[in-house]
Amino acid sequence: VADAAPDLDECDVKRLGETVALRVRRRQEAVLEAAASRAAAEAAYAELASLLNPTCRWSEFSFWFRAMYYIVTKGYVVCKRALVSGQYTQPRGVWYGGAALAPAHRHVLDFLGKAVDRDAPIVAVDVHTGLGPTGVDTLMVLDANVEKATALRSVFGEPDGSFLYGGALDAGGAAAGYDLMAGDTPTGYVDRLRWTRARALTQEFGTVSSLLVARALVRENSAFHYSSEEVMRTKAARDLRRAFYVQS
Repeated sequence: VADAAPDLDECDVKRLGETVALRVRRRQEAVLEAAASRAAAEAAYAELASLLNPTCRWSEFSFWFRAMYYIVTKGYVVCKRALVSGQYTQPRGVWYGGAALAPAHRHVLDFLGKAVDRDAPIVAVDVHTGLGPTGVDTLMVLDANVEKATALRSVFGEPDGSFLYGGALDAGGAAAGYDLMAGDTPTGYVDRLRWTRARALTQEFGTVSSLLVARALVRENSAFHYSSEEVMRTKAARDLRRAFYVQS
């Protein structure tokens, strides 16, 4: 025999309707906000196309001239935001996000979905190298969530010189400029796997100057797509590795 449905008076129905409407409105607002952020990121990227995606033979003078021009006229964080936010319109452009989930992510998600319980305590860390002070870790929560940032501090404590905390709204740290980024890897894993007791963060280990990191990325991408000279492509690839993997 089916359980009888609970009695709901008019006030209960009204409150339920208001709650559902509020949730729908918040979801719609979040979708619109994400769309606006994505459009802003794509527009900023397009403005710096001549700097980020040179199609002719590599020129150090041309890159640094354009880089200094844009930094002076637009600001450092604006230029960095255009790069780190990624883009989804130019397949040959640097930092292209792709049109579908990469096979590597599909395999990892499949494995974790089978190996890890949804209610297991999880800390998902996306480890990067490149940005931030040389030799210093920056622990970052990239979605500007105060609760997540507070929880992160409760685990790792206050910075002792070997690491820093960073957020997407920081003015000049490793995480500066990430505020228009559409999601991040650890949060994406947590959401897709529906982990209920997970914390997601990004760790950035500083190597060389952020401008040298950008130069290496732009040069390698340009050589890969537009250079027919194997020597140039090899030099660009080695240069990129040195920017992210500093050898003592």
